[in-house]
Amino acid sequence: MIGLKNSLLLTLLCLPVVSHADCKKWFDILLNHQHHSRVCKVWSADESKSIVVLPLLQKDGIVDTYDLDVLLINNQSGQIIAISWQPDALESDAEELIGFEIDKDNYQLNLETLAFDVRIQYRIRSISSPYSGEYINLYVKQNDKLNPVVNNLPMFELLGENNQRCAHYL
Repeated sequence: MIGLKNSLLLTLLCLPVVSHADCKKWFDILLNHQHHSRVCKVWSADESKSIVVLPLLQKDGIVDTYDLDVLLINNQSGQIIAISWQPDALESDAEELIGFEIDKDNYQLNLETLAFDVRIQYRIRSISSPYSGEYINLYVKQNDKLNPVVNNLPMFELLGENNQRCAHYL
């Protein structure tokens, strides 16, 4: 059900942009092949709006970089209310980018300013040096823009070390 809802939401999001019917067939192909993952969630502060996160993979040789597109959309019309486009926002080298999550909580920065966060998870699958980490970006809506006010703030990191002789260190 959630996958169908996300697909419908992304379709509705793209409809106002489409000027020619033949272009529609490319949306699913482009979204599936170029975006690492797609995350969408109704904004708990205003349930008439949804937050959409679309990381776009840019193959740059050895290191993968991602542009990050964060949108706030109207749930009724599918129109984009505000947007944040961050080119080269994320890197995946030794650390593998494994996912995104939109937090259910909101952050009251001051009396007038409410922010939401996007959580980004990384890991290293290594017997000798495993790693797992989660970082957050906070966004604030200002007119038709989503401005990042916190970028890649570490929330937790779990590191380990193994000397390959069954001795483990944390």
